[in-house]
Amino acid sequence: MNFELIRALETLFLPPSGLITLGIIGVLFGFTRSGRQLLGISMLLLYLMSTSYVSAWMNSRLTHQYPAADPALLKSDNAPQALVVLGGGYYGESVEYGNTAIGPFFAERIRYAAWLAKQSELPVIVSSGKADAPAAVRILTEEYGVENVSHENKSWTTDDNARYLRQLLKEQEIGKIGVITHAWHMPRAMWSLESHKIDATALPMGLLASMPELGDYNSWLPSMSALVRSRNVMHEFFGLLWYQLRGMGETLVDIFSFSSADTSSDADWQNPLKQE
Repeated sequence: MNFELIRALETLFLPPSGLITLGIIGVLFGFTRSGRQLLGISMLLLYLMSTSYVSAWMNSRLTHQYPAADPALLKSDNAPQALVVLGGGYYGESVEYGNTAIGPFFAERIRYAAWLAKQSELPVIVSSGKADAPAAVRILTEEYGVENVSHENKSWTTDDNARYLRQLLKEQEIGKIGVITHAWHMPRAMWSLESHKIDATALPMGLLASMPELGDYNSWLPSMSALVRSRNVMHEFFGLLWYQLRGMGETLVDIFSFSSADTSSDADWQNPLKQE
């Protein structure tokens, strides 16, 4: 599917635009009972997805299978041979830096990649587009002091990441990688890598430290950060579903199957380094 079309569909159907569109339709048909119900449902969903509790709950359903990784894993006998950081968008040309500015999600992934590279002394591979991949390499080498950095710059989608990485890894004779991306993006990233026969270890970042308390009124106050988190989860869920339905695997992954214990209020619930 065309990349611009994908972005247009995301804007149209994902929150907040999708819910606002439903609300507008409800207003237009407000003289009917169905129209008023549609307006009420859209407003309720917009509110719920803007609360920290609901957004964290949705996020946990998507990210529970990939907890934070122990850096010691990168020095074990079965350690990855390279770290791969997946692109996360860019803002075009920046005024203050005078060159390409990467997006905030990409910046967070690069910082974690630099930290892990210093911990493990493993080479780093950036997988992204023509503009932001070279910018990420420059930031890793010049600003974070990571020495061994390479990149591929043909990717527009997560599937592209896996497809072009397979070729690059073969050229560099790398058999196993540690993949770095946000926790909410990790299920689709791992699905794509496995579909392209790439041996990968998940190194997620941006995990939630704990679930908000159900009885805490602050958990039910709307915020833009919570709405962004909800949107990211929905984007990844439908993206993974689309990848699976178009034939990248034999069965659909049940992302939502996990025990209630995974959503405990323990502050270290997604941190294996602090669990017994």
